[in-house]
Amino acid sequence: MNKILPIYLFTSLVASAQISIDLTDMPVVGDVIYRKADTMTVLAGPGNAGANQTWIFTQTSNYVNDETSTAVAPSATPYANQFSSSNLALTDGNGGYIFFNQSANSIIVKGIAGPLPGTTNTITAPLNPDQTLHNLPRTYNSNFIDTYSSEFVFDGSSFSSLVSEIKVKRSGTVHDTTDAWGSLTTPFGAYDVIRVKKIDYTFDSVWVKPVFPPTWSLFQTSSDTVTTYQWLAKSGKLPVAEMTFDSLGAPKIFRWKVDAPASLNDLLDSENGRFYPNPVNDQLTIELKTNDLQGILVDFIDLQGRTIEVSQVEIIDNQIKINTLHLPNGLYHCVVSDKNKQLLLRQKLTVIH
Repeated sequence: MNKILPIYLFTSLVASAQISIDLTDMPVVGDVIYRKADTMTVLAGPGNAGANQTWIFTQTSNYVNDETSTAVAPSATPYANQFSSSNLALTDGNGGYIFFNQSANSIIVKGIAGPLPGTTNTITAPLNPDQTLHNLPRTYNSNFIDTYSSEFVFDGSSFSSLVSEIKVKRSGTVHDTTDAWGSLTTPFGAYDVIRVKKIDYTFDSVWVKPVFPPTWSLFQTSSDTVTTYQWLAKSGKLPVAEMTFDSLGAPKIFRWKVDAPASLNDLLDSENGRFYPNPVNDQLTIELKTNDLQGILVDFIDLQGRTIEVSQVEIIDNQIKINTLHLPNGLYHCVVSDKNKQLLLRQKLTVIH
C-alpha cells in the first residue's frame, strides 16, 4: 500500500489524459507479463462509461492467484505448422497457447492449442473466420462487431469405449466498444487508461461419432453470453486490469497487472558468456568467458522466485551442457555463479517441449 498511495495522491491532482492504444503497446516475443487474479472479487462493478472517469479498484478478497503470460514465437511451439500465419503466441507455461497475427492495423486471434482440461487429450483449434481482438489504433468511442468460429476433434475413448471421436464446434459474435477513458487505480498502482467493453455471444455444439456406426450425430448444444471490461494503458502489453462477469451479471474475476517478483528483478545482467538455444527443448548450452571454472553452479528460478534446480556442473572447453527435458514448460531465469556464489551470468530462458 505504501507504493500505491504516493502515485494515487499525485494523479488525483492532475487531469487524466485521453490516450490511444497502438501496436507499440502490444506484446512482443520475449515479453513476460505478470498478473494477479482475484477469483472471488468483492468489487461491485466496472463503474461508469464516458470521458474522464476515475476507477479505484483496490479491494481484494482472500482468493488471489498469480498468473504469468509469456510471449513466444509461434515457430518455437509444438503447433507451428498449424498456425503458420501467426507471428506471436502467448503461453501460460502449462502447455497451452493462444496464437495471434499482429499488425499496425489490428490484432487477430488465429486459434488455440494445448491440453484439453480434464482429459489426456491435446487439441488444436484454429479459428475460421478469425477473431478480431483489437482494431488499431484503439481510441475512445471506437467500436466494431466481429464473428468467429472454431472446431476441434479429439479421441472419445476416455469418455466411453463405445465412442470413437468427439467434435466441438463454437461460433461467436463479439460486440466491442471502447466506452470510456480516465484514471484507474489497482492494488498495484495508477494508470491513464481507456476502457473496452466486450460482449461475447457464443453457441456451442458437441457431436459424437460412435465406434459403430461411425457417423457423426449431435449430442448437445448450449449458448452463453460473457461480458468483459478491459482497461488498457500505454506499454501495458496486456490489459492492466480486467473484469469478467458470471451468467447473472455479477463480477466474477478481477485481474490486474503487476511487476516481476523482486527476487528476479534484483538479478544483474552479465557479459561473461551466453546461453543457447533459447527457447530450449532438450539441451541447453552455456558458454563462459571466465578463467575461474571451478565449482560452477547453475540455478533455474521460476517466475515466483523459487529455485527449481541447483546443479553443480562439468565444464568442457568452457561449455556447460544441461539436459532440460525434466523442466516443465515455462519461463525461467537461468543463473550461473562461481564457487563463492558470485553471479557470473543470468538470462531469461523459455523451455518448450
